[in-house]
Amino acid sequence: MHRRLLFRKSVALIDRAKNALVRNMETGTRRKYDFLEPIGDGTATKISIQVKPGKSATRICAMSAEELETAPQLLVEVGAQARDGEANEEIVRFFSRLLKLPKKNVVLITGHKNRQKTLQVNSTGEALCVSTLAEKIFKEMSC
Repeated sequence: MHRRLLFRKSVALIDRAKNALVRNMETGTRRKYDFLEPIGDGTATKISIQVKPGKSATRICAMSAEELETAPQLLVEVGAQARDGEANEEIVRFFSRLLKLPKKNVVLITGHKNRQKTLQVNSTGEALCVSTLAEKIFKEMSC
């Protein structure tokens, strides 16, 4: 059972990397901040994260500016345990505080029982610029 789960996770990671590569090949350029994906007219953005639950505090693990631009996912250490949705609630709370948005505007859309998660961040009024989000995330890094 354990090997099957590891195989599925590795296949999912390979698929994500392949999709990012195809996206980059279709546009002809490498897209910055692959972990951030604008949705529609720019009023919403998807954030891909990988979670490490049960740590001492919730924070985004440090990366250099170059690593941040090419990372397929953000690595987030969560100060809550991965039981009964505690870590998921902490992630939503953390990103809503970081981006200064109400909690109802930060929604966990995939990965409720997985360490790879996708958040959808809906803006209130103005469009969310990917570079602005990346700048706020880069300022928060502290691992």
